[in-house]
Amino acid sequence: MSNALSLLEVGRLSVPDGAVMREIKTPNGGESECHGTQGVQIQRCPSDGSLTPRDTPQRSRWGDSVCHLWKANNCTQGDNCWYLHADDIPTDPKAAQKEAAETIGRVVQGSIVTYGAGLDIVDLTTGCEACTLRVKNVPSDTEGDAVRAMMTQQGVNASRFYIVGIQSVGGGKIEAEIMTDEQLGWDLLAIFKQNGLQVEVSAPNTSEGMAASSVQDATVLTLSWPSPAAQYAVRYIDADVARTKVRQLDGYIHNDRRIKARMNDESSGRTRTPLEPHTVTIISNLPPDIGHAEVMTFSGSRSVKRLKSSPSLSVHEVEDHLRDVISCIAPGRVRSLGHSLLPDPNGFLSVRARFCSRDDALAVQTSLKTSKYGKDVGMRLTVPHPLDFTLSLGLEQYNAQRSQWDALMGSLKDPKACMLNIQKQECTVRVCLSGSQNDALGALKVKVENLARGETVQGWHRALAHPKNNFSKQVLAETGAYMRVDQKVQVLKVYGSAMSTERARKMIGKELDRLSSSDFTATVPKPAVRILISGGGLAQLKETFGEDTVKFDVTSRRITISGGEQARYALNSIIRSAMKTKPSAASQSETACPICLDDISVPFHLGCRHTYCVACLRHFLLSALEGSDFPLRCLGSDGHCGVPISIPAIQRFLSLSSFNRLLEVAFNFYLSRRSNEFKYCKTPDCAQIYRSTDSKARLTLLCPSCFLDICTSCGDSHDGLQRCADVKRRQAEEEERQNNAWIAAQGQCVKRCPRCGILIEKLEGCNHVACRCGAHICWTCMRTFAEGKIYRHIRHAHDDGRRCLIM
Repeated sequence: MSNALSLLEVGRLSVPDGAVMREIKTPNGGESECHGTQGVQIQRCPSDGSLTPRDTPQRSRWGDSVCHLWKANNCTQGDNCWYLHADDIPTDPKAAQKEAAETIGRVVQGSIVTYGAGLDIVDLTTGCEACTLRVKNVPSDTEGDAVRAMMTQQGVNASRFYIVGIQSVGGGKIEAEIMTDEQLGWDLLAIFKQNGLQVEVSAPNTSEGMAASSVQDATVLTLSWPSPAAQYAVRYIDADVARTKVRQLDGYIHNDRRIKARMNDESSGRTRTPLEPHTVTIISNLPPDIGHAEVMTFSGSRSVKRLKSSPSLSVHEVEDHLRDVISCIAPGRVRSLGHSLLPDPNGFLSVRARFCSRDDALAVQTSLKTSKYGKDVGMRLTVPHPLDFTLSLGLEQYNAQRSQWDALMGSLKDPKACMLNIQKQECTVRVCLSGSQNDALGALKVKVENLARGETVQGWHRALAHPKNNFSKQVLAETGAYMRVDQKVQVLKVYGSAMSTERARKMIGKELDRLSSSDFTATVPKPAVRILISGGGLAQLKETFGEDTVKFDVTSRRITISGGEQARYALNSIIRSAMKTKPSAASQSETACPICLDDISVPFHLGCRHTYCVACLRHFLLSALEGSDFPLRCLGSDGHCGVPISIPAIQRFLSLSSFNRLLEVAFNFYLSRRSNEFKYCKTPDCAQIYRSTDSKARLTLLCPSCFLDICTSCGDSHDGLQRCADVKRRQAEEEERQNNAWIAAQGQCVKRCPRCGILIEKLEGCNHVACRCGAHICWTCMRTFAEGKIYRHIRHAHDDGRRCLIM
């Protein structure tokens, strides 16, 4: 690699990050250097060692990798670039039509999303519906395509799963991580087992789904006990080898069982096995049907002996006994009864009963403990401590509201009724509510939610959402309130004390007025589009006023620029100059570019057979990052073509980071058009979504990001036993109680309009108050009158010696 190093040292060759240079043999026997990227080859001229120009006959090229700098509009090599530009890419019509049918899968904001042409979303599995499979013991030479083929060859739709990644775990093995929906999870589990692979399934996200967990449901009683298992004594040549094998085998997964291994002389709570203690290892939690030969293989010893198995119970025996106990202790108080037919990796079977209340679950648990049921088989009886509500806050939000959280903590009098626990972590703060009295807990929950929700500020401007915008930090420094910019729904929120949030509102309002006043929007005439895109007009505006100050929508030909009068003058100058250019004859024909309506400079053909200028099409795709309608469609035939642009065509024009951002933009657009079907998790800054249902089909989901319990019907966090309407009613009653208490604390300065109910604050002036709903109100008695009669009423009905000040 001496030639490669010498080139790098003199700065004549720029190597992309992560590229590997290697020497290759050219057809004529000479040496050349390659970036290790498809489609890139750099040769030396035999005479002087200089790089051969791209357009010389000696150049040899293979592959179809596109220049990543060209995608980012930063390539300075032009025709001398050894990577492919769009004009180098073959656009055979048949190949383009085949590309139109291609789809891709991605995990976006925690959901499995399948995209079709134009980045139209054709399938979606939310994070709350998904589970993760970790496929272990995969041979090291296995690639993602082989794992994918293993599933698709069994008839599994590729859109229903996504391979998150494959990584080496040592020992010549790799581990594959796959996301899929819960229903498919069991099918994939069977497929991988048939291929002799080990699989672990993540904890579920639904409270009654695959391998259901009751960790956060205080109404669930779980009975768990060791499943039937084999136990072996294995003899080794000496104690050192035996101890080494214990370290290797203890916790090892074999046939979905986590093996337990110990030396025979170690205490395990059981009687020592009457064998030689120092060279014998006891291996337990093995599948009951395992044979001697299989134990010899993974233990590495030919001296094995099967020991007597511990007693166990079948799932149906335990479930039948539990039903009998419930019929005596809590008849008619069970919502559901479920079990696991397969043991978990630790070898435990379980039966779960979900009751109407925690008291019912505790009563049945006490009865089982009193009778010592299952003690001989190691039965565990658990009812979790109630944890009815959990949310996560950003550290900056919590610090801005710290005095309010402290006051809320100090207001709690009875820790048994309800308890608030605040746990600070590195970048987040977790707020947990628990308690035994639903009324007190519900009231506290409303207060916590209202505090965490913050206050919405009217108005929005895209500049505030830019990553380099420091206005949020200015607001925090000057007012003490934290401002959160939610780009998903384009909402501004403030968090802090009443005084700090009021100061923040005024500061944000002034900034929004300033940003709006500096915006200028115009419709670009068709003849000027070509000059704006290909002639450098758009690039000139961005260079002068900033990359994020200019937004041009190709479809509507509307351009918005920030920068005040100077920006307005610059844009008008470019448009006037473009309008002086003589229109091309192509603009009136089918050969014109559908965007600039002019002669096509460097052509690019789509599958629908419409041809674009490379620069125009690239700008059209890049402009979609700033917000667009999806799917992205061809604009040919005067906008009537409408064929979605294929995914490979989009990828050719965008860098990987821009393409991934565009996937998120398409995802958010899809959700914005289906706000009744998909809802966001209520925890601030949590990106997870869930599928909404009606009250009859409601489920209680567990958010995989913030672990909030979510009712799919009302979106609230409650135990699933209460009706959503009752929860909403109690919340409304609690909010009304808090509002009335606040109104009373304001003296006579705040009252409700008797007609529309809106709160009105009166600081000074006459007792005649006009509400925005049109009501004319007497502030003393809060009755409404016609405008011409209210002053007569005030003078005669409330003559208290004070003059009525007419404002």
